[in-house]
Order: sequence, then C-alpha cells, then structure tokens
Amino acid sequence: MPTDALTGRARPVSGFKFRVTCSELQGVLSFTKVDGLEDETEVVDYREGMDPVTMGKHPGLSTFPNLTLERGVSSDSSLIAWRRKVVDLVGSAGTGAIGSAGFQADVLVELYDRAGQSVRRWEVKNAWPNKLSTEALDASSSDILINSLELAHEGLIAL
Repeated sequence: MPTDALTGRARPVSGFKFRVTCSELQGVLSFTKVDGLEDETEVVDYREGMDPVTMGKHPGLSTFPNLTLERGVSSDSSLIAWRRKVVDLVGSAGTGAIGSAGFQADVLVELYDRAGQSVRRWEVKNAWPNKLSTEALDASSSDILINSLELAHEGLIAL
C-alpha cells in the first residue's frame, strides 16, 4: 500500500478499482457499484441493582445489511439463473430441500489501489439473491441500463 512521503502513513485508497467473485457464478464479475459492506452490533444496556447509577454497555446481536451490486444489463443471464434458484426454492416450500438446494454462495469483494495491489478484502458468507431489478426502460434516454442485485447474507468478514 502506498505511503505518504512526509508522514510515512498509509494513504487512503480510492473506491473505483475493485473485483467481485462468487462461488455460484463463474469467474470474475463486472460490477459498477458495490454497496452494503458494513456490519453492526447491537448495544445492550444492562444494570444490576447494586451497580453504580450508570448503565453498563454490552455487545448484543450482530447484523449485516444486504449487499447491493450494480452492473450494466447484458446478454449474460447468470444473475437471473441464480435468482431463479431462490424463486424455485420458495415455490417448492415444504419439500425439505432447503439445506441442499445450492442457492447460497460465498462472495469475495477485493479493493485495489491505483497500481493494482490488493489493499482490502471482504468475504460475504452464504449470500443469496433476494432481489434482482432493472432500471426503468426509457425511450428518450441513451444511458446504460443498470441491473441491481441485492444479496442477503449471513456474515461479512473484512480482511
């Protein structure tokens, strides 16, 4: 990671050079935006009768918001096929097949500096597409049409 010549500290990295890979989808995936790389732990206030008059703060449950990936619409139908696995699974509810359905996948997001060196990675565990949407079609616009894929997941590990 590049460092500042005067201070010797690591320089902040721009967020425009990144790569997304997924065990469910083949190869490196091209996305223009990744959002939702965060986790949060609930704060639980607790006080026993003989404690000082202030509340103690304890960690509670951790939550992970959905990850949102955006890319231009193309003829590649891999996102649709992955989403279809979830829709078909819900349609076959009651069959007991949810544990072996193969709809979950691990996703890796890697951030690179300008020189192409990896500076940060996020592992997203047991992700599955809970929403796939396409922007509105507009005959008066020449903008690139964007697909948005929302992934529910069971954990995010920043490395």
